[in-house]
Amino acid sequence: MKTSRTIRAASSDRQRSEQVRLLGDALRDGGLVVLPTETVYGVAASAVDPRARLRLDRLVEAAGGEIASSHASRHTLHAPDADRLVQDLDITHPIHRRLFRRLAPGPVRFAVEKQAQDLIACLDRLGVGEGIIDEGRFVYARVPNHELCREVLRAAEVPVVIRRLSVFGWGSGRDIGAVSDDEVAEQSGLAWVLDDGVTSLGGHSTTVQLRLAGGFAVEPGGALSEEDVTRQVERSILFLCTGNTCRSPMAEAVALSILAESPALSVTTRVQSAGVAATPGQEPTPEAVRALVESGIRGRAGQPPLAGFRSRPLTRSMIEQADVVYTMTRGHAQSVVAAHPSAAERIMVLDPGGTDVPDPIGGSLELYRQTARRLAELIRRRISELDR
Repeated sequence: MKTSRTIRAASSDRQRSEQVRLLGDALRDGGLVVLPTETVYGVAASAVDPRARLRLDRLVEAAGGEIASSHASRHTLHAPDADRLVQDLDITHPIHRRLFRRLAPGPVRFAVEKQAQDLIACLDRLGVGEGIIDEGRFVYARVPNHELCREVLRAAEVPVVIRRLSVFGWGSGRDIGAVSDDEVAEQSGLAWVLDDGVTSLGGHSTTVQLRLAGGFAVEPGGALSEEDVTRQVERSILFLCTGNTCRSPMAEAVALSILAESPALSVTTRVQSAGVAATPGQEPTPEAVRALVESGIRGRAGQPPLAGFRSRPLTRSMIEQADVVYTMTRGHAQSVVAAHPSAAERIMVLDPGGTDVPDPIGGSLELYRQTARRLAELIRRRISELDR
């Protein structure tokens, strides 16, 4: 009796584990496997097994159409782990690292530009030969936002490339399409077809080019628009104290001044402050403004620091929009985490050592000067961490 090549994604952990092992073994042994991603289904093959690549290339050739394009012989590496991929691709520029953090896993294919010698070193780290996932000066890779797919990629223990089903004329790719027919799968040389239902997004992934100089470009089409991608580049920092008239507005002004010194292609950063128990509309204390001026901190467009600033109470939307929230004390951090537990990983005391920044309210001008100096020291350390 003939065994079906289609595997329906299991619901139990034990069955799922067995499926992942089976599919990973098949890829490692040079078989072709149809896998789902969040965008479309695709035919997966080992990037290091010549037999697997030959089978995949022959399927592309037999399908016609795309084989005539310059992209026909270049595949896209699909990796299970974004952090590891950043290391292997040697992503160092802050903007590029930012894009990886925000977009991977996700429906994005990164085209990473490299100098010739760096490209070879990059391919060596990935364990893939030349001319497979690279074209000219670009290396193509992505991390799919589909947990089961990533589990299979991890179980394969070899670099894996995937080509979408539509390339082969097997449907749109939103489901397994024509390869639901075991005869089609067998004739095409597919070892297994993993059916996990209709994909969540459809269409193909968006290609984002990461340029040598640190810039990026978004190719038209795909799941994300250029506006969607560009929006992810901006970073948001939120400083919190109690009343939002001393420490956190001073921190906001200091951070803006430090960021203004950054290279032109550093990550665009939006800075704001608020108070966990603030009365709205209060001006910053005169001592805070004077201490900033004496420290060389300037406001926007030549204005004094904190010109026009008014205190703001903390809101949920502020927490949701912030990439990182720095509090002046441990007590602030604890209360904010208690109110917004889902954001706990993004809420931290400004001092990496966990020491509080004392409230200078009602104190001498010298105390405010000390506060300004300490804020500058701590904020420089924190900003340098963000771009790692």
